[in-house]
Amino acid sequence: MATTFKLLGSSTELPPQIDRYELLAEIASGGMATVYLARLLGVGGFQRFFAVKRLHPHLGNDESFVEMFLDEARLVAAIRHQNVVPVLEVGAGKSGYYLVMEFIEGETFGGVLSRVVRSKARIPPSVSVKVVLDMLAGLHAAHDLRDQEGHTLGLVHRDVSPQNILIDTDGVSRISDFGVAHATSRLSTTRAGQLKGKVAYMAPEQARGQVVTRSADVFAAGIVLWEALCRKRLFMADNEAVTLNNLMFEPIPTLRQGNPTMPATLEKVLDKALDRDPDKRFATAAEFAEAIEGSARAARMLGTHGEVKTFITSLLGEEIQQRKEALRAHLGDIDRLKQEYSRPRINEGIVPPAAVPPASPLVSSVSSAAMEIPTAPAQESSAPAALDPRLTTGAGAAPQQPSNVKMALIVAAAVSIGVIVLALALRARNNAISTAGPALPASTTPSGAAASTPAPVNSASSAEVLDGQPPATSAPQADTTAPSTGAKRPPGGPKVPAAGTTTPPPVDTTPPKPTGTSTVPPAATDDLKHNPYR
Repeated sequence: MATTFKLLGSSTELPPQIDRYELLAEIASGGMATVYLARLLGVGGFQRFFAVKRLHPHLGNDESFVEMFLDEARLVAAIRHQNVVPVLEVGAGKSGYYLVMEFIEGETFGGVLSRVVRSKARIPPSVSVKVVLDMLAGLHAAHDLRDQEGHTLGLVHRDVSPQNILIDTDGVSRISDFGVAHATSRLSTTRAGQLKGKVAYMAPEQARGQVVTRSADVFAAGIVLWEALCRKRLFMADNEAVTLNNLMFEPIPTLRQGNPTMPATLEKVLDKALDRDPDKRFATAAEFAEAIEGSARAARMLGTHGEVKTFITSLLGEEIQQRKEALRAHLGDIDRLKQEYSRPRINEGIVPPAAVPPASPLVSSVSSAAMEIPTAPAQESSAPAALDPRLTTGAGAAPQQPSNVKMALIVAAAVSIGVIVLALALRARNNAISTAGPALPASTTPSGAAASTPAPVNSASSAEVLDGQPPATSAPQADTTAPSTGAKRPPGGPKVPAAGTTTPPPVDTTPPKPTGTSTVPPAATDDLKHNPYR
């Protein structure tokens, strides 16, 4: 059957995330990492699906495994070929290291072969040949990867197996999971005696821990083709020890021993690919693919992508469709749960403002930051209590707008400060005018003459009226004891009492000003310049 996804999350629980990627399902898990189906969301309903491969947490502290994982990312990300699953991003976060790869909708070649064996069906030889040819094309692209100076990096997959060959629903096959890939120039090294990859698909030199080249991948690819054409395992036994013995010492069965219907020319091709001596095998994956293609064409066994698509659809189409529908329903549950979380709720999280107290009387303290605005008395509502919005609580309540109350308080504060400043300015000005006294007339009469003509009205009188002070009832009389004609009372001298007044004038303590300086108070217009609130 098709690979079954283990869905993550539910209609009541959101799925986990790795950075910006939403993990929807677990695709597969191996000894090194777990592969997830992930979704990336964007603006305007954009979404795209990826395969995210996350290193197991317990391996994140092992420097050798981390180096191997990052080596895979750096090397494979540089490969650009239609038969290689591309690595798009490498990341490291709270959840550990991970790779982001293109998601291939389809099935692994291993899953296809298992289904064929269980159902006792037969996979057309042309389909098996085409799948292996696609895989060899991807391997050659990886083997031929070069650095910026044009030198071959010596990349070897080291884990070629049917489980690492992905067949798309369009019939195109891709090699994936360079999880144990190595380059000869890499800094991290393999531990002595450590076997990497699946033993049943190893080359003998790899099992012995010797130097591994691209020829090891050619040997593994030959095993895959032999098993696909013969519908049985080549070296696999009940335990690993027997498997290694078959791989390294037992005679290797030929293609026609496994399937007598196969052409002899193709048998010779596989015999060369499965030689235990690396120097006697095909030098490159491209040479191996060319030999397979020539033999298959002569035997009319060369398939196409269309044939592969037709076979995959007939074998697994219904199960793949069911998997798609289950995933679609799962996405619907997740999206509805997100909408429920993001939907605004009436009155949720809104704290109603406190009742505004009545306005307090104006105080002279400048420290008063604001004046409360009195609210209008509540009017009786003619509606029943259950329908009165002022008595409603919960979802039907109409919450006051905190922004309006805040704006009213700001305006009240500004008005109160202006009133206080204006009052203080008027008080200071009145005190200054009351201590200055009335000004002398602009001209004086000759010595000994009575002042019969009233003095001109001083402009300060108008200011006194505006300030709320009573105007003078008569003009001040000239001093009849002046020393000489034209002499003026020294500035700051005693005031001349009005006619018939017996109260002695108050003594002016203002320091005397120089002679010739006018003591006339400033006009009202001058006062406005110093007091803009006037």
